[in-house]
Amino acid sequence: MDDLIVKYEKELMEITTYFQVTTQPGRGLDYCGVTIIPPESLKQFRDVIIKANNEYQYQELEALIEKISDAIKNDKYIIHYGI
Repeated sequence: MDDLIVKYEKELMEITTYFQVTTQPGRGLDYCGVTIIPPESLKQFRDVIIKANNEYQYQELEALIEKISDAIKNDKYIIHYGI
């Protein structure tokens, strides 16, 4: 999956996120740390994952798209624990 992060880095860097805690604003995913993706950024994040899935069609991306969609529906955050 590392290839996805590299290929879609520009699009991911446009997403407003937080690093470690919600008092540390950031952009994109923290490659080696914890990223908190707030509800207001999830549609943009899902769009990038859908775009990647259209190209790669990994089963894991399908599951991630479902998880993001559930978080959007329930106004929840997603936590990414790095690569």
